[in-house]
Amino acid sequence: MEFDAVLAAMFAAHQREDPSASLGELAFRTLRETILRGHLRPDQKLSENQLAAAMGVSRTPIRQAIHMLEAEGLVTTQRRQITVTGFELEELEEVYLIRRALEGLATELAAINMTDEELAELGEVVDLMAFYLGRGNRTALRQTTRDFHQRIYNASRNRMLITMLANVWDYIESAGGAVDGDQRLTPDPLKGHRIILRALHDRDPLLARRLAEGHVMTAKDKMLQAVRNASHSPGRRPLGMADLPREGKDSD
Repeated sequence: MEFDAVLAAMFAAHQREDPSASLGELAFRTLRETILRGHLRPDQKLSENQLAAAMGVSRTPIRQAIHMLEAEGLVTTQRRQITVTGFELEELEEVYLIRRALEGLATELAAINMTDEELAELGEVVDLMAFYLGRGNRTALRQTTRDFHQRIYNASRNRMLITMLANVWDYIESAGGAVDGDQRLTPDPLKGHRIILRALHDRDPLLARRLAEGHVMTAKDKMLQAVRNASHSPGRRPLGMADLPREGKDSD
């Protein structure tokens, strides 16, 4: 599918999901999604006219969307030239540090607020993760891994925290497309999830927080090492989802 058709389809989907949203907000969501899914490569140049034509809107909503994307660091503008921005190692490490703080808080709150039913369902998710890992189903493993963490975030009962963590996950997943998933797996990929689950069952907020923070840092170390190995060169390297295939993002 050509890029213009991808944009048009995504824009229409967002409009159906939220018909009350402004055109600028819909354009922002559409462009953000295309960047994070890898349809737009780092350093790719964008045209206001092309984007407006593809989404069937005027240039005003496109400019609003570009301003919001620039605030998130996803694009840069200079002399009316719009350029897609890639990740760098230092930026990825910063995102993981943010995730550590947010996820630690979310897990602490979840240990207090989770119901017995939610805990039972979380245990079933871990069982599913073990099943998919044993079958080598990387796609399903990635999906259930995110489901595990999302259930914990939801149990924090803090809407702002949930939204912030969703954005952090999007950024990390976009960088994850640049490395092979097997390089990101720890020797026992389920160990960290199991001990977090036990702390939640024990209703120990401080332990749950500490374990969640350690889990994120372990994931960060594996990710950064995998990125360095993939780049075959030291130092800073722009990262983008389109560099390598998307399959295999099964670590967190």
